[in-house]
Amino acid sequence: MFRHIMTSALLAGLLMLSLPGNAALGKVGQDKSCYSGPFENYDDFIDVLVEKKKKLPAPSARAKLEMALPKQDFTWGKTQARCDSFLYQVDGVNVLGYKIVPNIANSDQPLPVVIYNRGGNAEYGSLVFGQVLRNLIPIAKQGYIVLASNYRGGLPGQDPEAYGRDEFGGKDVDDVKALIEMIESIPEADPNRIALFGWSRGGMMNFLTARNNDKIKAVVTVAGDNDLNMGLSIRPEMERVYKARIPDYAVNKSESLKQRSVIEWADELPKEMPVLLLYGQNDQRVSALHGIKLAEKFQQTGQPYKLVIYPEADHSLLPYRDEAMAEIFGWLDAHL
Repeated sequence: MFRHIMTSALLAGLLMLSLPGNAALGKVGQDKSCYSGPFENYDDFIDVLVEKKKKLPAPSARAKLEMALPKQDFTWGKTQARCDSFLYQVDGVNVLGYKIVPNIANSDQPLPVVIYNRGGNAEYGSLVFGQVLRNLIPIAKQGYIVLASNYRGGLPGQDPEAYGRDEFGGKDVDDVKALIEMIESIPEADPNRIALFGWSRGGMMNFLTARNNDKIKAVVTVAGDNDLNMGLSIRPEMERVYKARIPDYAVNKSESLKQRSVIEWADELPKEMPVLLLYGQNDQRVSALHGIKLAEKFQQTGQPYKLVIYPEADHSLLPYRDEAMAEIFGWLDAHL
């Protein structure tokens, strides 16, 4: 199976190769098919990635890519759903978003919505076509409308005056909240069934979005940093990210990190909102201790939750990704 032959680092490198150029962005308010330009044909798409990843022998690179990005998911997204990218404006800056609406025949019921919050910061971890295929299409295949934001400042080579700057849990949280407001304009969507699904930094974005927000019915957080001060003591190199992204970090360090740490204000989450926490015991980026400490806090506040820690799993939950996705889909099915 794929999970035994592809490391998370290699997968991340391969997916980043599918970053669209500026011409693929379209205009503000205009939907553009995810399958435009170099992404129209599966074999051509894989060929482009193989050509760019010259450090790997071509047969090996192709086999790994086809495992990571299955053709059946590519085909499903192109034929069984509407997959679009779009630019939207928040606070006067342009943000790249994605929307996937499954074509479910004979369905007279509106579909629940999952808002996916990506990891990384600025252009690192940007949602590109490969990640749409890897992370968003599988959610849509379960019968959910999927919305996702790249957050402001999430694209390389863009004018920050027009596309903003990533504040790592600052004003960029408004980019996620704006997606919630868009749901009313999607005819197939049920605005009363909304979940947040975040990975890594996306877990922080989950809780900042859900704080005092009764529209969110369920949350899934994978490898989320729930206490940035504690996280800094475990992984001090993250301070380079904080200094680069968080406004006035040098003079407001303690308060800035607390404001982004759900452990500090867990009692402000909607009390009936169930939270699924998934972590890898061998995660070198975000310690499973984040999940353990937040679970303890939830015990105190009465928040409904489930914590799962996968032994020997890394930041991508490899080699347990299949089990983790089954856990996630079971949680969403049960609570939406």
